[in-house]
Amino acid sequence: MPAVAASPLSANRIPELDGIRGLAILSVLVWHYLGAILRSDSGVIAECLIAWLNMTWAGVDLFFVLSGFLIGGILLDQRGQPGYFAAFYARRFGRILPPYLLLLAIYFLVTALANMNTTRGRYWLLGEAMPGLSYLLYVQNFVMASCGGFGANALGITWSLAVEEQFYLMLPLALYLVRPARL
Repeated sequence: MPAVAASPLSANRIPELDGIRGLAILSVLVWHYLGAILRSDSGVIAECLIAWLNMTWAGVDLFFVLSGFLIGGILLDQRGQPGYFAAFYARRFGRILPPYLLLLAIYFLVTALANMNTTRGRYWLLGEAMPGLSYLLYVQNFVMASCGGFGANALGITWSLAVEEQFYLMLPLALYLVRPARL
């Protein structure tokens, strides 16, 4: 069987970073499925477990740092290339926008069809969304911060995507404008 040549992007891939990114995601999932449901009035063991599980929030920070490192490296490698901005944004938006718009479409369709008064769980999942335009403009994190909550829990997770998209808007320009010696 002939050997398959590595693509230029995969030649610089650091598999260990994929493992760390996996641990970051796992820690966030652990928080959402264990830490967020425990109550401190459940006893001493629950309080200790909650204290330990609170550290899993660091997975979000770790994921942001890794994304910044990886995306920054790609941008630095491609700095000065023709179509620098167009190629970067086409890849980012092509990867992120379709599933995100699908999520928003499903959410707003389901909420339009659902009777919010029937169950408390349905309201918890679907009710109190931030304004729809804030999700489309990736500024729901600012709206969430000003309201002091995540809004509808089905879309509460999108705050981190908004932060990531804001980062994608700023970093390419910053890396392009700053002299290489200053970087």
